[in-house]
Amino acid sequence: MRVAMYNLVSKLIGLREKQKLRNEKFIIVSNNCWGYELYQHTDRSYNTPFVGLFLLPDCYIGVLENFDECMNSDIEFLERSRYIFPVNYPVGLLCGKFEIHFLHYSSKEEAEIKWRRRVARLKEDRKMGAKIFVKMCDRDDCSGMHLEKFHAMQFDGKISFGIKDFPSADHVFCPKLINKDKNEIIDGLSLYRRRYRCFDIVKWICEGRVNHSKFSKLISFYYDVFN
Repeated sequence: MRVAMYNLVSKLIGLREKQKLRNEKFIIVSNNCWGYELYQHTDRSYNTPFVGLFLLPDCYIGVLENFDECMNSDIEFLERSRYIFPVNYPVGLLCGKFEIHFLHYSSKEEAEIKWRRRVARLKEDRKMGAKIFVKMCDRDDCSGMHLEKFHAMQFDGKISFGIKDFPSADHVFCPKLINKDKNEIIDGLSLYRRRYRCFDIVKWICEGRVNHSKFSKLISFYYDVFN
């Protein structure tokens, strides 16, 4: 019964997002797997290369600070990461210094083909007026300094999540969404699937505001009661 209810609610959420966002042009940039399911719910091709991968905080901030340069840079591949060892997935490098961990890719060839294809879509959609929405969370030793740099940047929409508070209207303090084994916020996909506990993603994309709506409060109440 609980699984059936969860699946029904998830389907209704997806239908609402598809309907409300049908005329919105957006690009989601994330430091991990947060956000890619929105493309699936709204039946869109990925116009972002930030899918199925993650970046550590220093590299992610570097990519955002040099976004256009990175999107125009050829991607190289490393034999080993400077930060994580060993790895069993491809590790890319942008602008000769920013590592991308292609966690959910089986080969360098797959990672490069999909990266190039999605970057091309991103560039084309930006020409058509698509807005860029960026997300960060305080995993992987993300510090207050990283969040300061993140929130100082100019993008169409920004949001960060953390188990520690941060003084920004675009930061969501969510101490209950903690991975207790690592003392950090839960992984990106799990965090995305709990998005309505934190804010209304539709309002964020349509209005650029990070806050709740009646709908997101209702969904959050459901999660509290049934999960």
